[in-house]
Amino acid sequence: YDARLVNCLFTGNDQEGSQIFDTLKIYYENNKDNNFYRFTIYKDILKIISGDFYDGNYESIPFQFLARCNQSLSMGKIEEAVKYHQELLASDWPKVYMKSFVDYIPIHIELCLGKKGMAKFLLQEKIKKGDVGYLDDLFLGRVLLLENDWEGANQSFLRLIENINRFDA
Repeated sequence: YDARLVNCLFTGNDQEGSQIFDTLKIYYENNKDNNFYRFTIYKDILKIISGDFYDGNYESIPFQFLARCNQSLSMGKIEEAVKYHQELLASDWPKVYMKSFVDYIPIHIELCLGKKGMAKFLLQEKIKKGDVGYLDDLFLGRVLLLENDWEGANQSFLRLIENINRFDA
């Protein structure tokens, strides 16, 4: 169940992830296991993936910042998103659980600002560090569109669709 829950996080399957979360919660409560904390973090990530950006739904301040940042990005309020991203990074956020989701924010911000060179650089640096994910093709495709490389963008989006199908994302 643990692995399936993490897979739901990375594939954006918030509905199945929520069901697995509820199953795990019952298991941990019945076994009086105190290691359930990390799963509460996963539940908050699932809520953000589902589009729940209301910061009042999160007890943790870092998740409030993450929700506000994503809401600002979705509304095109880039300066606000930058502010909340900086506040998130300055907070005591659970890096081990949230890093993969937070690392795309600066790339997204740069793309929203039309700074394709910086977005491409950030994406390349992320990949150089070994942090590779199927969403990289989404961001690469967006960069290539800004560079008017229609064929490259098409190839990037085709890889993305192939991986979405492969990972059932």
